[in-house]
Amino acid sequence: MPHPVPAMKSRASLFTLSFSAGLLALSLTGCSSFPGRTPAGPDAAKPVGGKAINLLQLRDSVKSTRVALNRTTDALNRVPGAPDALEAYTTFSTEFAAFKKLSSSTLRDSADVRNRGKELFAQWEQEAATIKNVDIRAIAEQRRNTLKAGYDAMITPLLNARADLTEVTSLFADIQKALALDLTPAGLDAVKKPFADINAKFSASAASLDAFAAELDKIAAALPAPAVAPVK
Repeated sequence: MPHPVPAMKSRASLFTLSFSAGLLALSLTGCSSFPGRTPAGPDAAKPVGGKAINLLQLRDSVKSTRVALNRTTDALNRVPGAPDALEAYTTFSTEFAAFKKLSSSTLRDSADVRNRGKELFAQWEQEAATIKNVDIRAIAEQRRNTLKAGYDAMITPLLNARADLTEVTSLFADIQKALALDLTPAGLDAVKKPFADINAKFSASAASLDAFAAELDKIAAALPAPAVAPVK
């Protein structure tokens, strides 16, 4: 007669994999809807009337925004000493437009991460409570607690990144307007202080985006692929 323990472990593994896949395919509220699209992962990952974004996509968006932030800041810093201020300003404006688009996407897609995480872990807890086998239920609950701790650790870096990203985007927009009005040597000299402020804010924003991306990397490493089928 086969020993029951391996079968029990297999079932537990499937259970935790399916819920972990749901976390990885976490859905966030967005601007557009895709009524014909079926999200990956279990029912916990369904969108709440908006665009489905998974955490890996969000991580990639954060990293792309970080690169664009660096390019925009570098372009801006070249404006004051450029032989052709107008050409340098145009390059900065082009980089800023790309950064602004990525920044907007990152802010949108990260807006409801905390609430959706609460929903998912609450559902996990409810589902785990219905497992009759004590050992399997304990495994599911332990996995929930481990993943929730990692998820909660991401929230503070997320909030910091959002705040810094909002502020630096606003600073870029303001100095773009100021430069558009006066690209003369005197005008460039007048905005030296805002340039210094933007570079300080760039450093803070870069650090917070890096910290947020690092936490998303940790979560992604702790989870299986989102293609794992849910247990029915």
